[in-house]
Amino acid sequence: MNMASLKKVLNKFSGLVFAGVLAAIIGTSGIASAMGEHGHKAGDLVIGEAKIRATVGSMTATGGYVTITNNGKSDDRLISVSAPFAKMSEIHTMENDDGVMKMRPMPNGAVIPAGGRLMLKPGGKHMMFMGVKDALAPDSEYSLTLTFANAGEVVINAIVKRPGDLHAGHN
Repeated sequence: MNMASLKKVLNKFSGLVFAGVLAAIIGTSGIASAMGEHGHKAGDLVIGEAKIRATVGSMTATGGYVTITNNGKSDDRLISVSAPFAKMSEIHTMENDDGVMKMRPMPNGAVIPAGGRLMLKPGGKHMMFMGVKDALAPDSEYSLTLTFANAGEVVINAIVKRPGDLHAGHN
């Protein structure tokens, strides 16, 4: 086979490979956006990977983070969260009070707007777990129950992450 023939074969092959890779990317991203990173779906809601901040020693409180996307035409509301490893679980927000950031509970929950998302993340709205019974070690998993106004109760798994592995702006 001469060099010109080899180039033609390689060009055809690389075009097929590119088309196959592109089809795989488009196909799997459609599935991922429809089902969420770990497949948690409740009605029109898609629940991403939930994370919990690891605890050490005598720490009895920690935060939890997740992104919830609402693909529906009407708002929903995250009303409550519960976790078997904590005596009390709440949805919290961070507010600037005269230059001092303060954490406050959200007794009415948090809205997930129609066609939008709710990001529970470090430094913002988040899940707060208090009365944590035992240390939560990195890479361990715990179940959480999220209760929504429209979508109802959804049990998901959350993975425990080191504080350095959680970044503001990411869940």
